[in-house]
Amino acid sequence: GIGEALHELFPALPVHTPWLFAALAECSAVSIGLVAGVMPARRAARLDPVEALRSE
Repeated sequence: GIGEALHELFPALPVHTPWLFAALAECSAVSIGLVAGVMPARRAARLDPVEALRSE
């Protein structure tokens, strides 16, 4: 996407993104997102609801 747009704007600029790099970037982003969402949710699930509301 972005590489093709840059190539259209600047034909002399050699832009090439291998599919492996794009796939690794996507997998990394999904993994980080899952960890960032699951860890706080697991911690919150362990809390006693009464204690959590009392401290608020």
